[in-house]
Amino acid sequence: MTATARTKRERLQRMLKEIDFRLDGTMLQKLEDNRRLLQQAWDFQPVERTPVTAWSQVDGTQDPLKRRFDLIENVKPQLLGIMADLQNGYDRLAGVVRNFNTTLLASAFGCPIRLMENGQDWAEPIIHDIEEANSLEIPDFTQAGLVPEYLEDLALLREVLPEEVTIGNRILLGPTDHLYWIRGASQLFIDMFDHPEAVHKMFSIVTEAHIRLQKESHRAAKWSFSPDEIHFDTMVHAECKGLIVFSDDGSVSLSPELFAEFVAPYNRRLLEEFGGGLIHTCGACEHLLEEYAKLPATGVELNLSLVNYDKAREILQDKVIITYGGLIPANTYEQSLQRTIQEAHKGGLILTGIPLGVLRDIREHERSPRFSGWKMGQA
Repeated sequence: MTATARTKRERLQRMLKEIDFRLDGTMLQKLEDNRRLLQQAWDFQPVERTPVTAWSQVDGTQDPLKRRFDLIENVKPQLLGIMADLQNGYDRLAGVVRNFNTTLLASAFGCPIRLMENGQDWAEPIIHDIEEANSLEIPDFTQAGLVPEYLEDLALLREVLPEEVTIGNRILLGPTDHLYWIRGASQLFIDMFDHPEAVHKMFSIVTEAHIRLQKESHRAAKWSFSPDEIHFDTMVHAECKGLIVFSDDGSVSLSPELFAEFVAPYNRRLLEEFGGGLIHTCGACEHLLEEYAKLPATGVELNLSLVNYDKAREILQDKVIITYGGLIPANTYEQSLQRTIQEAHKGGLILTGIPLGVLRDIREHERSPRFSGWKMGQA
């Protein structure tokens, strides 16, 4: 262990004592109860209450750049968030991630990383001429970009934190979004028409690099999950079934035909390698739902203010729908609450990022005599 790693370990241990991080018997029972509920929902079994998971806390310092680079500042608010979320009644599992935001893999490929004052990052493309795609290679993760520190920090977290706390992954982006960094979005669109073979080569290299990094992450965090078990994975997504979570936000700009040709084969490669998983897409992606339905994903995370729930449910029949930050839209808030609860109790629907006030409204509706008279799963 390096001197830097030893210092981090000591600081982590001090921080745990300072915040008095403890999962007492009541919290451990709540975690087990949450695990049963979420497993039922991911297995499309009827559930006794609407599953509502929390977005892990990310604020913890007034300096967002310090929060990004300092492991302790990165993890401390997440640990405080676990205790607060359990006390507030969210159906979350206990887990933290080492968060380098969205440019982790891009940094390994050599993309220059720019950081803004709010802590958000931006990767500059490294392929400026399409001929350079021929020289793109899978990075050496022992010395590439931010990856060595990321893997070292995962191992430290696993060593120091209680066994009940999962060490999740924060690779986050999928093949399309990675290539937006490496090649640039506008140029990638043009390449799909002018240089399709080079585009496939870039997609293939990035996908295989993602797979290797995901496996290295699993090893560092000492994962022992099976693809059928639900587990905590990333800090802003619902707990997952299948061993990978990735975003596909950039694909919203593509037609179904371009998606099927250039994106689907590589999304499929990731999902098959890890026994399924969750695809996040936060845009107006209704035109791609049929393509998502063909992929071996266990779940799809959607923004229901931009995607019609009934259409998504009809198309994504065997996939869990995660809706973040909002209920199923309806004419009134009361109707929206009722519809969401009815759908969630059937299984296969999980809410995440729901404000605490809305969570309390959901629980109040579920306790009301009117609700108790509904038949399970009845619309």
